[in-house]
Amino acid sequence: GKPAPPIRLKRLAGKKYDLAQEKGKIIVLDFWATWCGPCVREMPEIHEAYTEFSSDNFEILSLSFDSDFGKVASFRERRYAMPWLHGFVEGGFESDLSQSFEVTGIPKPILVNPEGTIVAVDGALRGERLAKTLGTHLQIGG
Repeated sequence: GKPAPPIRLKRLAGKKYDLAQEKGKIIVLDFWATWCGPCVREMPEIHEAYTEFSSDNFEILSLSFDSDFGKVASFRERRYAMPWLHGFVEGGFESDLSQSFEVTGIPKPILVNPEGTIVAVDGALRGERLAKTLGTHLQIGG
C-alpha cells in the first residue's frame, strides 16, 4: 500500500525509463538476474502473463542484477525472448534502487497500480499466482 519509489534509469534499449511517466498503467517490476535459478524458473509464467494481459494499461519492467547488459541480451536470444521492457540495476543490492524497493533477494516481483501504489509483492506474483493476481488488479484497474 506504499507509493512506489521513483525509478529513473536507462533501459537496455538505450531509452530512458521514468516510472512517474507510467501513471495509469499497471506495472510489474521484476527484479531478477540470468544467474538466479528461481528467476529463470519463473520465466514461463511471466511470458504467459505478458501474453494474456499485454495491453496499453499493462507493462512489465525487468530489472536485471547481472554484471552487464550482454548477459541479458544473450539470455534473451538463447533462452527466453522476454518481449517487455528491460533495465539494469547498477550497483546491485547496494544500489539506491534496490534499497528503495527493499530488494534483499531475487526474484522480487512488485506490482504497481495505475496510481503508482505498490499493491502486491513476492508470493502473490510468483508462479501461477501471477496471472491470478494480475487478473484481479487489471479487472479493477481497467
